[in-house]
Amino acid sequence: MNLLLRAERAWLGLEDFRQTRRRNINYIYGDQWGDLVVDDDGRLVTERERIARHSGAVPLQNNHLIKIVHALTGLIAKRSTMPMCYARSEDADDKSRMMTNALQSNWETNSMKELLVSQMEELMQGGLSVVCEEWGSTNGQDDAYTFPVNPDYFFFESKMNDPRLWDVALIGEIRDYTYPELTSMLRGVAGVNIKEIYDPYARFLSGSTQLTDQHDSLDFWHAADETLLRTYHVWTRQPRMRYRCVDREDKSQPVFLIEESELGQIEAENHRRKGHPIEMEPAYDETWHFTLLAPDGTVLREYDSPYEHKDHPYVMAAYHFVNGRIYPFMSSVIDQQRYVNRLITLNDMYINSSIKGLKMIPKRSIPRNMTIDEFARQAVEVGGWIVYEPDPTGAKPEIITQNALNLGVSEMLQLQLSSINEITSVNSSLQGVPPSGNTGYARYAMEMENSSTSVAALTGKFTEFERSLARKKMKVIHQYYQKPRMVAPSREQEYGRYLTYEPRQVADIDFKVSIQDNGDTPVARMMTNDLVMQMWQKNAITTEQLLQNLYLPGGSQLRG
Repeated sequence: MNLLLRAERAWLGLEDFRQTRRRNINYIYGDQWGDLVVDDDGRLVTERERIARHSGAVPLQNNHLIKIVHALTGLIAKRSTMPMCYARSEDADDKSRMMTNALQSNWETNSMKELLVSQMEELMQGGLSVVCEEWGSTNGQDDAYTFPVNPDYFFFESKMNDPRLWDVALIGEIRDYTYPELTSMLRGVAGVNIKEIYDPYARFLSGSTQLTDQHDSLDFWHAADETLLRTYHVWTRQPRMRYRCVDREDKSQPVFLIEESELGQIEAENHRRKGHPIEMEPAYDETWHFTLLAPDGTVLREYDSPYEHKDHPYVMAAYHFVNGRIYPFMSSVIDQQRYVNRLITLNDMYINSSIKGLKMIPKRSIPRNMTIDEFARQAVEVGGWIVYEPDPTGAKPEIITQNALNLGVSEMLQLQLSSINEITSVNSSLQGVPPSGNTGYARYAMEMENSSTSVAALTGKFTEFERSLARKKMKVIHQYYQKPRMVAPSREQEYGRYLTYEPRQVADIDFKVSIQDNGDTPVARMMTNDLVMQMWQKNAITTEQLLQNLYLPGGSQLRG
């Protein structure tokens, strides 16, 4: 129960983050008048209700934020990058290529491009991107799978000093399962009876009031849907006593670490030896420990990290992370969007309340043989005539008009919209608008480069998030691909080509991962096809070489 309460404190510590994220999402996707304010009677109402009650006006909005999100996520969607593995060892090129093919094949299996675009949106609107990289089975296929984590159900505990979040000591998430899902998941675990654990808890919650809206009913202890069983996945960093051994007679691996339980084996080896004994000294190490908890504190399952990377399965990125708090990228323009909406609503109220098309006519100037309505219809009729006898007093129809007072709403509105674009750098160059006739392409290229300067930190943070995810995925593949399997490369050469991944050939290599531009884009394929065709037409290559390097569906069948 102490661990569960610690997880609750970590979750409650992110309440400001969840509220900011929810407000940003509301503004980005249309609900921009939902902020709670105090009305004249001291009641807490939405700003939409306050304006409607106070002035009777209709709150208007001009959603400028969604354009920013689409423009910046479009940069990620438009990129063509793939993870690449490399290592410094004998035959490193061939082995790195094999590991790269396995990683890229899994990358496509997980539809990572689509997932990364959604995570970029999360990083912008909420300031936190989180995914979970696990080895599991989906549709009967065992593989490394990447699952997005809902930030509302995520929690972590750290010293809040490292913007890279390397000082995290506890991390986890809330997961709700159906009864069959949890039963299947805990099958074979001794001493766990789900009905005994959850039935009393369900009876306890049966008398509580639960809201229907998922966000309003967000709670640490029970799910919004009463049919689901709540669990807590908690990973903690725990110190561990190990021993650092130095064997001077072993030239291949003279230094290694052992567990405390292996001390007897080393002491027995030293007793048999006549030469140099194996030297041992205590070495404190850290390991990540997983605990699956029920709401009453029952431990459903626990174990040390089974992964080769000895880390928890989560990959996360926070932007901006300052003084232990998360400040999303979009938070800097939310209040400006709010001010834009107020200006638009103010201008609409001013137009509705101003005098428009009012005509003031002396009553005695209306001919005696006409009613007021007949005179009004005749006055606005095209080509109409009004015949009247001049009044002895000289009264005659006269139209009095007055121009509306300029409040400067248009100027203030333009200033706010320009300020939003300057902060986010969402201008024509960033959006890829072609240059005008007077703009040279060298200058246009420079403008495009400069336009991305203010978002370089955001895109750089996301690239590092992508690299960390690729490295953790590569480690899982390296560990669990125990049998040879067919993998598809990233189609840099041709379509429909498969290679064999041999785990024994790469078992002893610690690969690094980088994110590089992929040549598999429509423009790159078109340029490659043109170059290969020109070389073939000049007899510089054979027809077989043409089909090997041509991006052509069914090229392998043509070669056969």
